[in-house]
Amino acid sequence: MATRVELTPEMIQNIEQYGDQIITLDNFVKVVRQNPGYQLGSIGNKGVQNAAREVWQNSFDEMDKASSPCTWVKITFDERTCGFTTEDNGRGIPFGDMLRVFSDPNTSSNYVKKPGEYSSGLHGVGAKVTNAVSHVFTVESYRYNGEARRIEFYEGYPWKKGEVKIPNKEKKNGTKIYFEPSVEALGEISITWRDVYKWLQTIAPLNNVGDIVYFTAIDKKGKIYEEKIINQDGIFTYLIRDTESPLIAPIEFHKDNGTMKVDCAFTWDTSETSTDHIIAFACKCPTIFGTHISGFEDGLCAFFANYMNKIYLASQKKSKLTVTKNDIKCGLKAVVSAFHIKPIFDGQSKEKFTNTEMEPFMKDTINEMMDIWTRNNPKDLATICKYFKDVAEMRLSTDKQRIRLTDKYNKSKLTGLPSKYVAPKNRKGGEFFITEGDSAASLIKNHRLNDSQGYFPIRGKILNAFRTPRDKFLANPEVAGIIQIIGGGYGRNFDISKVKWDKIIFCTDADPDGNHIKALLLRFFILYMPQLIEAGKVYAALPPLYGIKLGKNKYIYLKDRMDYIKYIQKDFSKNNKVTTLDNKALSSRELSNILYKNIDYEEELTRIADNHAIDPLLLESILILIYNKVSFTKFSNSIKKQFRFISKVSKKNSTIIIEGLVGSKYQTVFVNDLLLSESKPVLDYIEQNTALAYRVNGEVKSIYELMHMFNKSAPSSIQRYKGLGEMDGQRLFDSTLDPTKRTLIRYTMDDVKSEIETIKYYEDDMSRLLQDVKLSRFEVME
Repeated sequence: MATRVELTPEMIQNIEQYGDQIITLDNFVKVVRQNPGYQLGSIGNKGVQNAAREVWQNSFDEMDKASSPCTWVKITFDERTCGFTTEDNGRGIPFGDMLRVFSDPNTSSNYVKKPGEYSSGLHGVGAKVTNAVSHVFTVESYRYNGEARRIEFYEGYPWKKGEVKIPNKEKKNGTKIYFEPSVEALGEISITWRDVYKWLQTIAPLNNVGDIVYFTAIDKKGKIYEEKIINQDGIFTYLIRDTESPLIAPIEFHKDNGTMKVDCAFTWDTSETSTDHIIAFACKCPTIFGTHISGFEDGLCAFFANYMNKIYLASQKKSKLTVTKNDIKCGLKAVVSAFHIKPIFDGQSKEKFTNTEMEPFMKDTINEMMDIWTRNNPKDLATICKYFKDVAEMRLSTDKQRIRLTDKYNKSKLTGLPSKYVAPKNRKGGEFFITEGDSAASLIKNHRLNDSQGYFPIRGKILNAFRTPRDKFLANPEVAGIIQIIGGGYGRNFDISKVKWDKIIFCTDADPDGNHIKALLLRFFILYMPQLIEAGKVYAALPPLYGIKLGKNKYIYLKDRMDYIKYIQKDFSKNNKVTTLDNKALSSRELSNILYKNIDYEEELTRIADNHAIDPLLLESILILIYNKVSFTKFSNSIKKQFRFISKVSKKNSTIIIEGLVGSKYQTVFVNDLLLSESKPVLDYIEQNTALAYRVNGEVKSIYELMHMFNKSAPSSIQRYKGLGEMDGQRLFDSTLDPTKRTLIRYTMDDVKSEIETIKYYEDDMSRLLQDVKLSRFEVME
């Protein structure tokens, strides 16, 4: 029983004033300035660069659009004020909408696009963020008939006069934007005109060949520099800058299906200091990660690995070489410029491109284009094949020059092993746990079997063995430590007889990051110690995803979502009978599949409904009718029939407006492209369901109502373990370490190799190894 705490006067005052500390940011400028680094990806110079790019890109998009008269862009930077001016001769900003366009979020022309109309804009936020972090932000819009308007903002807020008329005697058309970044919002800024020139040189080659950008710079002393930048070489510009000794003339290809487009050029650099380098852009935004990069890299490497190993080397009878992915990447110089009509980026800084359909599009395009290229360029193909063979032979020769692994990590002065490694008292026949992070390691230290279980915590994710050069990979402290602890060496010199461990167990969190770490470890072992997998010594622990307390010191554990569904379903089915609409009984298995398929349905629907202030049931009904593509008349009648206090359903252009009472709240709902776009996760659920309503105890219930009832029946004592460190020590031992109770997966070489070859994981986007790889094909032990 909780004991009463005697409240001090200070505590009472804090309780009374707590409500005053809870703040709602009710305008866009406050939201952005609360955390400008989140909106721009950074603050300081990097934040200014991204803010400038948002404005520039709008003008560059104008040059790309067939519907726009834009033929040039002028950019000026003044070092004295850090002020940027961007001008184009495009369509201008519609009069009367200038305030809305640059201050209201989610206002953009990018919501409606025709096939082939690509842009970097996503949801009408970019230039508004630039405005919100500017000290001064002015927009001038010019019209061909001699009219022009101007609007000014200071520290993100508009001048009271709003739009004002300005002269336009030349009757020019287009937009002119000036902004000075706010030190208050972005911190200290130290950019020079040379920095701005470099930024511009980075993105200008992505415009159409022949496009013109006029650049003017004014340094701190007032000296003016001018250059007319003409895009003469397109994306080849990047290869010219980055390649010292090209092996062959660059290979290039282009493909556009109206929804996705790619322009690509690549060669191999044979200079001594060359390293592989892929320069990538998505909708003209510089990107570090993304599905366009992984799709290009995996597609190219798969094409040439297949050609080399099955055709070129197979024709040479004495050759026992096998060309690897790293051999093909050696010296690779590539430029990948990808576009999607509805791009998805991870964050407003747009450094990671995540459209999943881009990856297969890239792979298919490379396979198609390279097949044509190889037939038309036999001499260059022979040159590349000889180069790959030479690289592979050189790689094998480096095995004789071993790296001193023991010098690559922080080691104990007593044992010579990594300082964080904890050994069992009796190493022979023991279990070696490779664990994720220090928090889980501290629990394992105090709740393991000291005689037989040792562990080594790794920091974050180890390098990808399939993507990292050999020397760099082996020099990694975690990799070097694991090799030393296992004790059998690595690569061709690996000696399994020196390995005293019975089991090597990957022990990571039951989440996407944990599965990714297991995948990276598995790649390491496949490439450098495959004999351990062949000998059946490599395992993965399966820590539970849920724990339920049944009484004092009595717990049950559920290892995955299906276990969770089946456990809750037992009690749910005792009190509820679920049938189809025509009263056909559902088997326990059929109901489990329905519940599993829709486990996140209620959460997703509620999240979107809350964002738009819509009753969840009303939103669900709207989405189902939209999905079924019913006529407006049927839509209106269905909504009014289901929600009898809805007073009006009308249509204006492409927007449906619903007004009336739902429950105790008056609703005004705008069914438009924005709502439907944000509702895509729920529409995907609707699509995968064979039925959208069931009878529960004789009453018709939608999927939302069914899942709401099911989730409410879960016991209050259930706990979701987001990580190993969230369990207490005894729970961790009982569920994951105790050989008499735990569940392990043993990896087998044939299964792992076939799956790894067919499923090309991307470094930062791999979510579920154990779900993607078919678990039923692994041998389940204990």
